Amino acid sequence: METIAAVVVTFNRKHLLRDCLDALLGQTYPIHSIIVIDNASSDGTSRFLQENNYLQNPLIDYIRLDENTGGAGGFAHGVKTGYEKGFDWLWLMDDDALPMKDALLKLAPYFGMTDVAALASRVQGASGEIQTTHRGRIFYKKYFEFLQTPVPEQCYNSGFVDIDMASFVGLLIKTDVIPGVGFPREDFFLHHDDVDYSIRLRSRGRMLLIPESVIVHRDEHSKPENMRRRFGRASPRIAQSSIWLSYFSPRNLVYLGKRHCASPWRFYVQLLMFVWRKTAGILIYDNHKKARLACFLRGIADGLRGDFRNQYPFQLRMRGKTHGL
Repeated sequence: METIAAVVVTFNRKHLLRDCLDALLGQTYPIHSIIVIDNASSDGTSRFLQENNYLQNPLIDYIRLDENTGGAGGFAHGVKTGYEKGFDWLWLMDDDALPMKDALLKLAPYFGMTDVAALASRVQGASGEIQTTHRGRIFYKKYFEFLQTPVPEQCYNSGFVDIDMASFVGLLIKTDVIPGVGFPREDFFLHHDDVDYSIRLRSRGRMLLIPESVIVHRDEHSKPENMRRRFGRASPRIAQSSIWLSYFSPRNLVYLGKRHCASPWRFYVQLLMFVWRKTAGILIYDNHKKARLACFLRGIADGLRGDFRNQYPFQLRMRGKTHGL
């Protein structure tokens, strides 16, 4: 029997984490370990797990990091831990994932399939709607923004579907491929780390979506929207206190686009269009326009340079805390 370890990354969502752990412990296909990476939670997660007897369970390997390394850092640490412990497969998810009790069982028939690097469960919202953006095809050699074509809903009636990209919501990776692809990049911090890792995984084998394997994604309960309306149109915006987080997506996206786009002129033309569109959004919808625009443009510049030191966004975060933002 293949050995499976789940890797769960959590930050300040102990009640969601509890439900995720219960769902993993209740799987009808045996899980040999649950590696919980706590990104330095400040909500008493470790005490909560101790008081509710999760840390007494020998299946749970709880690791609390000294600082918040973002989703990318959490998954990098978890994948490295699982690989070094010698498991055959690692099942990645955030704390807001709720795998159905037979989710892993439905993946098991594909463990021995030739040339498979990763398997992906179907992701659906709490109301049952398929969250198609989590699984799809990517045309990274042609489109700067990694044009992602979601798997059409009619394909979810198939036994399996070949895909190019899967988010870290229920992605099961075969550890045999890790020596060739490495670990998720910790320095991405947030955003597009799953796209980067998907590209690397696909270089080593097939990635299959198994629609019968279902994970409920409860992100709508943990990510309050900050909607702003202009000219009769609404747009979700990043809160003022989280401006520093808007740095990572453009930085990581530009880096990946420059690295993988087959045509340099196409890359730069599309980059200019991207900058124009995002700048217009900031000017139309946002307050604190100067700070937001500076953060966005610094992300673009660092992406072009390949600068992943993350000094700028963390300095911006500290300035925000100092000024009570």
